[in-house]
Amino acid sequence: MTNPLLDQRRYLWDREEAQHVHIALYQGVSKADDIDLLYKMVSADLPQLALEGRTPYAIWKDALENIAAHGLLRQLIALPRVQAMPAARDAADAMLAADIEIGARTVLHDGQIVLDRVRLDRLLSDLGPDLSPTKVILVRGAPESGKTHSRHRFERMARTWGADPVYLFDGLVATVDDVVKKLFAVLRTVDDVPPRGDSTMDAWFRDVCFKMQELAAARGRPLWIAVDDLGVAADGTPLLDQEIRRFFDQFALNLVDSSFSAWFRLMLIHYPEGPVPTKWEQDLWHEERTDEADVRQEHVADLIRSWSAARSRKVLEEEVLELAGQVIETAEARPPGNGCRLRHIKNALEATLRNLEGSRP
Repeated sequence: MTNPLLDQRRYLWDREEAQHVHIALYQGVSKADDIDLLYKMVSADLPQLALEGRTPYAIWKDALENIAAHGLLRQLIALPRVQAMPAARDAADAMLAADIEIGARTVLHDGQIVLDRVRLDRLLSDLGPDLSPTKVILVRGAPESGKTHSRHRFERMARTWGADPVYLFDGLVATVDDVVKKLFAVLRTVDDVPPRGDSTMDAWFRDVCFKMQELAAARGRPLWIAVDDLGVAADGTPLLDQEIRRFFDQFALNLVDSSFSAWFRLMLIHYPEGPVPTKWEQDLWHEERTDEADVRQEHVADLIRSWSAARSRKVLEEEVLELAGQVIETAEARPPGNGCRLRHIKNALEATLRNLEGSRP
């Protein structure tokens, strides 16, 4: 199991566990020479620390970032000196216990109900670590089979790994220029979009990718990009300008390079059927295929249990199974052609949860 704090090459300052380790270290080891000695015990190959005239806070900040960049955080928190300090040991244990927060079969968060995405959760777990070869997830499946809901899990995973998510879809963007401007806006520097000039489209795509890498590195925070509507409508017409898919095909190719993939991940939703670009390495991408028939009574029961537990409500197992069965029955009693099964399950489940919310604990 990967760890979102220890198994990547950046120190995630926005996570509480990481902040507590920093605090415990600069409070527990405050002399510059002692910090340097402990730092060198992690590895003699780490970059030299600047010590003269600096506070323990600043020295430990540099030390933690260097240690993380070399993939040595596990070695640091395992040092006897660290383990001998109660505050540092507790903070280190919390860092070790940090989870990916997304591995459950059933999730209810931010108003979104997502059911039975075990395979997707495994793929997302592999997407996070810098050293994993997987950088791209393709989401394919029939219409109304839950493809778009995959992005909610992708976004949650991005935040877990200290990245900013962005979601692009038909209606938000219409052309590849819209896409590029949106991405540069997230990177907070629209004025730095490379001019197209007389370049070919492919050459411009390369310039855009190189500039995005530069800006993301300067910003110091990764960007995870989910792009929807890359396929065709029911009548066979593309939902988005096909140049957008060409851009992300090339963007994905750049992810083979570790200096680029340190800052980006991709989820390509409703990606067309058929082969992927020939230059994509086999381990670069994995496919998630959705099917509306995958969601069954046990998945609804799982969500009712987790919803009840989160609210400290006691719901008997017999009632959980009965409610889950009623949700499926209600959803499948719909007239033929009257909307998709998943939407009916979601509506019936939301009604069931509202009733539970209104009932006594």
